[in-house]
Amino acid sequence: MTVRLEWTDPDATPVLGLTATDPSDLPTQLARSVVEFLAGPQRERLRACPAPRCVRYFVQDHGRQTHCKTSCANRARASRHYARNR
Repeated sequence: MTVRLEWTDPDATPVLGLTATDPSDLPTQLARSVVEFLAGPQRERLRACPAPRCVRYFVQDHGRQTHCKTSCANRARASRHYARNR
């Protein structure tokens, strides 16, 4: 299996290429999904969660969403409160 994603210009649409011998293979399907996601319009909404100790990435659903889930937002608020009152 060969997966290739290339940007010739930062403002251009990436070039997508995927060659697989067995399309029903799970790693092939996963690679195809990842490459299609990174080459598609949703890549601009991909965000890293800024909460302490969170290593997740998420696709931003709306403009004010800043955390991957509610518990991360609560953890970030608690951390800010602790830092202010310390």
